[in-house]
Amino acid sequence: MRMVTANYTSSQQAPRTAFKYEQKYQPSTTGSMFIDDFSAWFSSEFTPIGLRSDSNFYTIYPEDASLTKLLWFNGRFNLDYNLDTIFSQIVRQLILNGRAYLEIIFFKDFENVIKGINFVPINAKKRKNDLNHYTFQAIDWKNVQIEFSVESKYIVEFDLRDLGYGRNYFRRLLKKLANLDVTKASQLTFDSRAKKYFNFKEYVKITEYDLLKFTNNVHWLGRNYSNQHLSESYLLYRKIKFKILRYEFLKYILEQINCGLDRLKEEWGFTGNIGISFTLPDYNAFIKKYESGEYNASKLGDIVIQNIIPTDQ
Repeated sequence: MRMVTANYTSSQQAPRTAFKYEQKYQPSTTGSMFIDDFSAWFSSEFTPIGLRSDSNFYTIYPEDASLTKLLWFNGRFNLDYNLDTIFSQIVRQLILNGRAYLEIIFFKDFENVIKGINFVPINAKKRKNDLNHYTFQAIDWKNVQIEFSVESKYIVEFDLRDLGYGRNYFRRLLKKLANLDVTKASQLTFDSRAKKYFNFKEYVKITEYDLLKFTNNVHWLGRNYSNQHLSESYLLYRKIKFKILRYEFLKYILEQINCGLDRLKEEWGFTGNIGISFTLPDYNAFIKKYESGEYNASKLGDIVIQNIIPTDQ
C-alpha cells in the first residue's frame, strides 16, 4: 500500500481512502463543546495571545538534529499547524474510543534516501496485534467494513488508562453532559402551558451546578464564566487545573511519539526528538500571590487565560 508521488515514495500502510471508527456515545451540544475544548490545539492553549500568529511552540531537540528537516519535508504548513492537527485527532480518539493510534511514515526519493517523516492518525479499531503487525477494522466512506494491517514498529499506541482514566470514562461523562443541554428545556419557555409549572431559572441553576459536579475530575467550565456557583477564585482555580490536565495529555502524546521515533532512528538514520518551547508556570505561586493580595483577579486571569507571565518570575 505504498504511495508513489512524482518524486517520492511513501511507506504508509494504512489506507489513504477516508475511513472512520468511533464507539457509540450520546451526542449533544454540551458534549460537542467539551470534545472541542478538550481536543483544542495545544499551541493556542499555552502560547500568549499576542504571539500565536508567529509561534514556534513545537521544537526539535537538539538544535542540529536531522529530524527538523525531515518534519518540514512537505513545506506546506508549519510544524505547529501540522502537529496541533494530529494531536487534536489523537485526543478526540482517546475521549471517544479510549485508545488512539498513529502510523509513522517516511518519504524516500528514487535513490532510496529518506527525505521526510510524517505521522498519520489511524481512526480504526484494533482487532489484534502481535510482534510484527497491528490489524485494524474500520468503516470506509462507502459504509463498508474494511480490515488492514500495519507493521508494529511503525505504530504508536495511546491508551487512556496510561493517564489514569478508564477507557469508558469520557463516554460516560458525555452521556451525563447530554442531559444538561439547556437548549432542550428552553423550548418549554415558548409553551404557554409549560410556563405554569416549569421554572427555567431554577432549571439553569441546577444544570450549572451539575455541570461543575460532573466535570469535577476534568475541571471543564462549560464555556460559562458566569456560572452562578463559581466564585472568582474558584473559576480561576478550575481553569488552572484544566490547563494542567491538558498539559499532561500533551506530555503523554509527545512521550509516546518520541518512543516511536526512537525505535526507527537507527533504521532510518536520523537524530532528534519533538519537544515544546513552553514550560508550565508555577501556578501555585501565582495563586498564593493572589490570595495575599499581591495579584488581583485581573492579573491572575491574564496569567491563566492569556498566558501573560509576569517578568519578575
